Formats: sequence, structure tokens, C-alpha cells
Amino acid sequence: MWRLLLAVAVHAGVACAADVAPDALWQIVATCIDRTDADVPYCACPAFARSCCSDTATPDADIVWGVTDRFVAIRDMTMCGCGAGFTAGLVIPRTRVTGIEDPARPDAIWPFAWRIARERIPDAIEIALVINPDDARTQDQMHVHILRLKPDAQDRLEAMTGTVVLDLPDLQRVFSAATERVGAAAIGVHGILVTQRRKGGYRVVLTDATSPQTFTRNHCAPSTDAHAPAARRDRHHRDPAARAAARSDPAAAPQLARCMDDSRRTAPAPSPSARSPR
Repeated sequence: MWRLLLAVAVHAGVACAADVAPDALWQIVATCIDRTDADVPYCACPAFARSCCSDTATPDADIVWGVTDRFVAIRDMTMCGCGAGFTAGLVIPRTRVTGIEDPARPDAIWPFAWRIARERIPDAIEIALVINPDDARTQDQMHVHILRLKPDAQDRLEAMTGTVVLDLPDLQRVFSAATERVGAAAIGVHGILVTQRRKGGYRVVLTDATSPQTFTRNHCAPSTDAHAPAARRDRHHRDPAARAAARSDPAAAPQLARCMDDSRRTAPAPSPSARSPR
């Protein structure tokens, strides 16, 4: 029954994320990536139904973009129904790491994510790697988004002041550098956006309690339906009460969670006068 409902929602473009369990990404890792029979297609695994757009015949290479003993990169469900110009992927640790606030956050996820992004987005200046703060996500398994920047994002980022921006020569210490700047106790309330600078090197932007996805293309087409973007956007943000309830009682999530339109699910981009995080 759930497969039928999912197929209808994807077709209509109005799926609500209320039925997405907070361990959905971990279930992909635990039950689909760590599979015992390599001859079984990824999309035959129930946990992959959303990324596979409910099409069990989807080729493995379209779903899993890269895998190592530490990480896996997968197609995000927001690519369902989109053309070749839209890219959305997720890079996930293959061990249990809850999110940016977890002391076990692995610096090595960033070079791997960038390598996968370069294979999918030819122009490096368009690449955005994003991790959301604790309050701007619903999944309790770390994931780095692979997305394209919005056309004006590089100019906005160059002009931005009052926000913590780190310049790094490589991506070996993104989490370490960010934690050194804001402190281990505060890192969980920050989002991280990683881009390549036009002049070379990498820009690491730390947003203060807001999602860095204000700078990225998060769905493949605008819609006049206020609920349609919620079906395409990746993180399916729910209000905090519903999110907490889903964590403690997943069975209650469908009743307590609600879809939120784009204007509520993603905060405005930091302005030039935005205050620096403490």
C-alpha cells in the first residue's frame, strides 16, 4: 500500500514528508548498501523506494553514485521527474553518525563528496556541498547534500559580510576548521556550505541556525502550488515538536508532522549585515 501512495504522491508532486521516518537514510545504508546479495538490484530494496522514484527497474548506477568502505553517495529523491540539468545527491557515512553535532563527524566525508560532485556537475564553480544544522533537518543520519548553486550565489557569497567564512586550500579539515572557529558545543546549530572560490581554494560558510540551502537549487522547477516544492525539497522540514515526537515515537509522526511551504522551511539568506555566530 505504501508503494502505491508514494507513486501517486510523486506523480502529483504533492507528497508530504510527514511519513518519512527519521532513520530513513540509515535504513538505506543498513539494509540496501550493506546488502548480502550483490546480484539484487538496489531498487529492489524497500528503503530505496523514494530515491528510485518507485521504479524497481532503475539501474544501480543511477541510484548509487559512489561507495567506499566509509561513505556512500546516492541520488536524492528530489531528482524524481527532473531533467538532466538538475542534480541532487546525498553523501552518507556507512557508520552511525547522527549529524553535524556528533563528535564522530568525519572530515573525510568532504573530499569524497566533492569528488562525486565533480563527476555529476562539470563546472566546479557551480558545486555546492551542504550540511544542515540540527534544527533544519529531519534525518538522524549525517548526510551532505550535493547541489548546484543558484546563478547569483557566487556574487552573493563574495559580497557577504558579518558571517563566518573560512578560506581553506583543500577539503581535508572542513569540520575541524569549523569546530575550531565556533567551538564544539556550538557547532550543531550551524550549517555548512562548501563552494570553490573563483580565484581558487575553497570557501566554507557557516550559517547561524539557518539552512545553507538558501544558496542552492533545491528543486528542478518552480511551482505555483505551495505544497509542490515541499515534495521536491530534500530535507522535508517539519516543525520541532513533530520532529521530536517522530524521534521518540515514529508511529506518531504521521499524525503530528505537517508539510511546510518553502518560505517556512528555509530561512532567508544571510544579509551583508548578518551577525557573526558566537
